[in-house]
Amino acid sequence: MYIADAGIEDSIKHLRANPSWNAGFSNKSFESGSYTVSINNSSYPLITITSTGMANNNSVTIESQVEIIDTGLSEYLVKVIYWKEI
Repeated sequence: MYIADAGIEDSIKHLRANPSWNAGFSNKSFESGSYTVSINNSSYPLITITSTGMANNNSVTIESQVEIIDTGLSEYLVKVIYWKEI
């Protein structure tokens, strides 16, 4: 479900600006549904993002692991290690 993907993308956007961001999202509206995201940064610079997309009484959960890379610029590089449905 693309709504869960949107949660991962939104999280990556926040991590590029602030690599210590770990607030996640709770039922954030997106098109015809919503997503909830949790962030686990206990293994920084590797971060695990879990996103559950919900629409029409259906849900899909996606997990992605990313690596934060400091480029010395205003935005950090976020390298995707994996992105899979769980």
